[in-house]
Amino acid sequence: MTDPIADRAFDLLRAHSPLTEDEWCEILVAHGVGNAREMRELIQSFDVPWLGFLPDGRYMALDVLYRDRILTHRLTAVEIDAGLIAADPDLSPMLTGPDSADIEGFGGARTAYDKLDADILDGRELPGYTHRILVFAPSALAELTPGALIGLQIVDGRARLRVVSEPLAPPSVTVAAIECRVAEEGVTEVDDVCWEAMQADPRLFTRATLPLSELVTAAGLVRKGNLLAQPGFDFDNMPGIDPAEILQVIDKLTEEQARAVVAFTELTEAVAAAPAEEQAAILAAASLDEFVPMGAERPARSALEELTVRSECDPNALVTVAEHVARHGPRKLAAAAHWLAARAVEVLDRLDEAQHHLDAAVGADPFWVLALADRARYAIDRGEFTQALGLFDRIDGGQRFPIYWLLEEIVTAGPELGRNERCWCGSGRKYKVCHLGRGEPTLAQRARLLYQRACVHCDQPEWRRVRTKLGMVRSRHWDTGSLHALDDPLVVDITMFEAGGYADYLTRRGHLLTPDDRLITQQWQTVRRSIYETERVHPGRGITLRDLRTDEHHTIASPFASHHLHQGQLYCCRLVPAGEEMIAGGSFEPVTGEQCEGLFALLDDEKTEPDQLIEFLSTRFEECPED
Repeated sequence: MTDPIADRAFDLLRAHSPLTEDEWCEILVAHGVGNAREMRELIQSFDVPWLGFLPDGRYMALDVLYRDRILTHRLTAVEIDAGLIAADPDLSPMLTGPDSADIEGFGGARTAYDKLDADILDGRELPGYTHRILVFAPSALAELTPGALIGLQIVDGRARLRVVSEPLAPPSVTVAAIECRVAEEGVTEVDDVCWEAMQADPRLFTRATLPLSELVTAAGLVRKGNLLAQPGFDFDNMPGIDPAEILQVIDKLTEEQARAVVAFTELTEAVAAAPAEEQAAILAAASLDEFVPMGAERPARSALEELTVRSECDPNALVTVAEHVARHGPRKLAAAAHWLAARAVEVLDRLDEAQHHLDAAVGADPFWVLALADRARYAIDRGEFTQALGLFDRIDGGQRFPIYWLLEEIVTAGPELGRNERCWCGSGRKYKVCHLGRGEPTLAQRARLLYQRACVHCDQPEWRRVRTKLGMVRSRHWDTGSLHALDDPLVVDITMFEAGGYADYLTRRGHLLTPDDRLITQQWQTVRRSIYETERVHPGRGITLRDLRTDEHHTIASPFASHHLHQGQLYCCRLVPAGEEMIAGGSFEPVTGEQCEGLFALLDDEKTEPDQLIEFLSTRFEECPED
């Protein structure tokens, strides 16, 4: 589900791009989208991945700008050996937009930033290069040769790489277009030059031509990283790169949002470094109005990532600053400030306090998505399913959360009784005040719900990094990129169990669970992944499996599995008890008889790393070579 007003506004930008803020506002009012005040507020808070800005400040629709364009890059031997590609400057102008962190082609890649994403790079590097990097599986580029030209295009909204084999367009027109757009003094960003040139001439970059780095050289310009200047410019004495510019790219923020995030993180780091007796003075001196652009969900999430993932700032300092902003800052910041405080105290295992902050965030803005989703987590952990469903229903598109449909199934369960009839549970109270809308989940439903809650926990920043690393191993031989593998059932399940995400969930949130949930968690502690033979398929109902390790037989109620598993086939999976039933966690991974000995050795070895298990169970994708 999307916002129809925002969709209409962006469609009009697509039709008339580029536009100043005043021009866009006038068009929106003329088309009856809203009044001038409403439309100006909409434009200033617009949060659409395809939104871009020309150097003169005009808004533009990047998906329209990129249509039928191609940028190229010439591979080096170092890049091929490392499985990495230096994205700047050659490919940078077309890596802004949805899914730009997930690049298709050559087995898929994701975007990383040197020094910020060491976990994604996993020890690999491009010596002397410190900017944006496309990270592939280590051997993904091995069949290419140094000097080979690859092209980047946007196809159906996705960034896609391919080998360029067609004749190249003459570079002269493009060289001239670049040369005339670089400032006489100071520096100009490659993206700005390229976007402005594309906007001015619809023919530019519609045929593959030389890489931007070579076009810049041909234009007689000098370059450092993603910055261009006229000959003789002294890059060494230039002021450092603005961190707000990095955040604009990484987290897709507007300039105002990025600067607000930088200011907030700098204040938090200053408080963290100061003695306790000096912190109040630092907070009192801060200008809280400059944080207002951080009141939206995207910049608030960016601030959390900056302080908890990309650095190791003391969470106590984040609590102190966020609570100060919530109490003394503009009301527009209240929801974001309380949410940040909630996430910080959750790290400190003060969950009751976190719930209090989430309630305050939802009270400040009843439709602030991040607070609603996190508050629903607490309601589910406490068994308050109706409240959780109501919170998800406030979110535009709340049905997209996997846990939503299970909650609805539980809440709407129960006998068909009149509101004023005696409740079925025997309490003697009327149905409307007892169990109406409060269905009692079965143990199987509780188990599925518990699994989903642990999955949500593993979507938190500290565990998302683990999933990202495992996803890169999983997708090594996929046509699509590693971002798709973040939600792969095997990746999620191994993150939870072999990598420790589930144990962390129980440590931090276990005291919130109901007695029935605690019983299920105790049963799951002893479960090991194994290899199973499909003995029988019950179409539309489930399957019967035999554990090759114990020779035990289990019948699993799963219509999905009954349509996808085959009798006699071997699968590696993890079956977990749910009361008297067994359910499958994660995925059914096909294995051959020849693999069983090696797989059991991995499963039984306490020293086996999660990525080793992912790699073994993903070898079947090697049989599907790249085009």
